[in-house]
Amino acid sequence: YTIKGFYFSILDKSANGGLGKIIVKNAPLIVNNWVGDCLMAIKSGNGKDWWIITKYSNDTGFTYINRFYIYLVSSSGISPPIIQDFGNATDRVLQKIYFNNQGNKLMNINITGLMTEYDFDRCTGILSNPNIIFPEQTSNIDRWFWEGAYSPNDSLFYITKNWYTAPN
Repeated sequence: YTIKGFYFSILDKSANGGLGKIIVKNAPLIVNNWVGDCLMAIKSGNGKDWWIITKYSNDTGFTYINRFYIYLVSSSGISPPIIQDFGNATDRVLQKIYFNNQGNKLMNINITGLMTEYDFDRCTGILSNPNIIFPEQTSNIDRWFWEGAYSPNDSLFYITKNWYTAPN
C-alpha cells in the first residue's frame, strides 16, 4: 500500500561477463493508481512477443469497475495498454489472475469470493465472455479465495480458500 503504479526495468543479462547490468530502472507504466497484487505474462499468438496483464486496485471504495491493463511487449518496446472494464466486480487489492495451459482462458479470483473466467485472444490481447462462477460477496463474506491453478489438461481449476469469516 505504499507505492502507487506499475513499473518495469530492463536488464542486459549478457553484460559484465554474464552478471548483468540494469539498462532501464523503474520506468513507469501506470502512475498515480494502485495496482492489484496480480501480474501474469503469456506469449503472444505470433510466438515471439509477450502479453503482460495486471489489474487496477481501489480498496478505498466499492465501485464496480473490474479493470484490466494489458500490455504487448515486443522488440519495438512496450505498447500503451489495452484497458478493459467489465463492471462485474470491485477492484480489490488482494486478487489473482491465472492463465490456463493453452493460454486462451484467464481466471480472476479475489479475497471477497469472486471467481470469473474470461476468454483471452493471444493475437489481439482482448479479454471477452466473462463467466462469473462465483460473484463477489458484499457482506457476510465466507469465501476468501487465496490461490489457484488450472489442471494440466485445463479441465479443472483448483482453488484455496482462507477459512476466516469476517465479522458482520
